Amino acid sequence: MRPYGFANMPMVTKNLLIINVLLFALKAFLNAKYDLDSKLDMHFILSSNFRPHQIITHMFMHADIMHLLFNMLGLWIFGSMLENVWGPKRFLIFYFITGIGACMCDQIYLYFSTYSEIAFWKNVYESTNNPFESGQAFEMIRAIKDRYLMLGASGAGYGLIMGAALLFPNTQMYVYMVIPVKLKYLAIFYGLSELFLTIQKQPGDNIGHLVHLGGMLFSFIMIRLWRKDRSNFY
Repeated sequence: MRPYGFANMPMVTKNLLIINVLLFALKAFLNAKYDLDSKLDMHFILSSNFRPHQIITHMFMHADIMHLLFNMLGLWIFGSMLENVWGPKRFLIFYFITGIGACMCDQIYLYFSTYSEIAFWKNVYESTNNPFESGQAFEMIRAIKDRYLMLGASGAGYGLIMGAALLFPNTQMYVYMVIPVKLKYLAIFYGLSELFLTIQKQPGDNIGHLVHLGGMLFSFIMIRLWRKDRSNFY
């Protein structure tokens, strides 16, 4: 299956793509004058930099042109397939829930992975009478909470891949425009790859592999629930 042209792209998919591109252009234009990343990217929920709107806005921010192109290609191909089946309302609900769900999976992991480190410095802060040590402990706690930053539409994007594979498992996609692969095998490949990269995370790898898995997980859950509910249509 080959992707739809821009003129024939479904309404929500097209508008999501346009918003992502416009925000990327705005970020590049403002550059050092105004740091959009600090305002719109997803911070650790315990960080003083966290704001509730970031749960949504991080899905429209991208680090560089390749990050944007990869995510928009997935939105264009798989988003068009799903929106043409579901219609705009159900597709938009699906897109945001998979993206937010992926984000929450990463936040839960982040909380437990930093818990012992934060608890250690919190104990130092509460147990010392030395102003220097307490100040150092406070700064360490803040640094741990502030070192996390997540941006990009890939959580929702991987949700789209899973959704398309569940609805059209035997539909052939053309990898690199020439290699035919059934969607179910493509989803399995992506899922196993992200699981391996999550478990065997390499130093310097700043890609949110757990976010990708979270998007696929929420996609699977939502479609299973919708298949059970035959009384609700959009």
